[in-house]
Amino acid sequence: MDDNSFFKVLDIYNIDNKTQILLLNIPGNSLPLFKNSTSNLEEEITEKARQKFTAKINSPLIPELQTEVWREKTKAPIGISRSGELYFDDSTIKKEELQRIDINKTQKRIEINKKPWWKIW
Repeated sequence: MDDNSFFKVLDIYNIDNKTQILLLNIPGNSLPLFKNSTSNLEEEITEKARQKFTAKINSPLIPELQTEVWREKTKAPIGISRSGELYFDDSTIKKEELQRIDINKTQKRIEINKKPWWKIW
């Protein structure tokens, strides 16, 4: 992982006493795009991740991820110091009008802020 990368929380999904936190790894040079837009691709990824989580919720735990060594390595929150300070201040990213980015797989096109036909007038 690049040291100039960030994460966007796409979803926090709870079932019973289990939680899935879905993170999107974002390269540093793409921060403005992800801060100022939403996408149907993100929604599709989220839906598929929820389906997989639901299907595998009762699978056995992975033994290598249950060791004390692993738990110690992963217990601190990502992007937060031990004193609770965020490592990154996103207020430094230029704020722009929110854009909607849709990926049209059939036509193999990316559409930005496309208005529905009934809003053209």
